[in-house]
Amino acid sequence: METAKAMIEVTTQVSRKLKQIQKLICDPDLNPLSKPVILYAPYYKDTPDQDIINAGGYVVRTQQDLVNLLRQLGE
Repeated sequence: METAKAMIEVTTQVSRKLKQIQKLICDPDLNPLSKPVILYAPYYKDTPDQDIINAGGYVVRTQQDLVNLLRQLGE
C-alpha cells in the first residue's frame, strides 16, 4: 500500500518481514521517491521489530499508531 508520503507493508505475521522492508527502502524500482516505509504488524515481536527500525523502517501495531505516524510524516 502506498500513500502520498509513505509506503506501508501490512502483515499478520510475527516476524520475517525484514528482507521485504529492506527492499522497499532500498530498491528505486519499488520506491522511486525514497518514501519512508512503515510496517503495520499488530502481532510483530519485539526483536524483529528492532531489526526493522535498525534498517530504517517504522513499525506500528495499531491503527491509531499508524494514523499518528502518517500525520507526523505530513499526511
